[in-house]
Amino acid sequence: MKDFVFDLDRKSPEIPAISVICINKNHSDYIEDTILSVLSQNYSDFEFIIADGGSEDSSLDVINKYKFIRLVSGKDSSRGEGLNRALQVARGRYAMVTTSTDGYLSREWFKSAASVLDKDPQISLVFGASVSMSHDGVLGAVTFPKKFPVYRPLKKEKWSLMWLMKGISKSYYPELNYCVRMDIFRKLMGSSSEFPELNKIDPILRFHFEFNRLGYIPYYLPILANYGRTHNNQEQYSESNNSFVRIYDKSWKKYRKSIVLGHSVHCIRESGGKIITQGRQHPRLMRICLIWDMFIIKPLVINPIIYTKWLLKKVFRLFKR
Repeated sequence: MKDFVFDLDRKSPEIPAISVICINKNHSDYIEDTILSVLSQNYSDFEFIIADGGSEDSSLDVINKYKFIRLVSGKDSSRGEGLNRALQVARGRYAMVTTSTDGYLSREWFKSAASVLDKDPQISLVFGASVSMSHDGVLGAVTFPKKFPVYRPLKKEKWSLMWLMKGISKSYYPELNYCVRMDIFRKLMGSSSEFPELNKIDPILRFHFEFNRLGYIPYYLPILANYGRTHNNQEQYSESNNSFVRIYDKSWKKYRKSIVLGHSVHCIRESGGKIITQGRQHPRLMRICLIWDMFIIKPLVINPIIYTKWLLKKVFRLFKR
């Protein structure tokens, strides 16, 4: 990370393509590695914003060495507070988010991700592969996707259908390397009126739900884009994240049910919001696919007797409505 030369007096462009946002609180041991992974990119059309949540270690001393960085400070109780504060001052048309324990591996990542979004207005988000790193900086295995580099995700409407049928487990994209259009990111990072229970969870996870529910299109690049470092606070965050995922799953099931009952119509859309009507997004076919998954596939994985009782109750409720 340190085998390059960077002008410490360099200034960020007035209207950058990408706003890179880093969330930090008391990670002075790692934050310079993160900073260097950003500044070493073979791409110059970006700004770098660090949202510090009230660090009491030497983090600010490290950050202040780099005039290129825009520092926004506050007293944060969660990473969502720092992220929202940074979004208020961000000027880029695309957004990328990292934390001060993690960073970027490929020096071509910013350029590659921005190029996809520049060329294809249907694509709203670009993501890559992620690698683990030990607390002392040793790279480990690829954490996503497991089958890198042969992994080939579903495209466009097929991706959306997979999310509806399988949920977050089959529609994951690493939150610490994706590049997303800023207007979509800002809009979906806000509170949810249709699913108020989602306002209790981490905003990044809420964004994932709303991005898929509204049918925006992601795109995968087979590049080792970032590393995720293990650290002391990780276990505490993982416990909170598990409870967030349970709320996410509850909302996901609620949305699927609304489609099956005909109360909602799922569709996919391009980045500007225009609905794309193609392939398996026909409302009736979408409902058939979901019913197949919910009522036909389940007997293959659970006790048939339990399933029969469960199915009879579901059918009774549907006819009762």
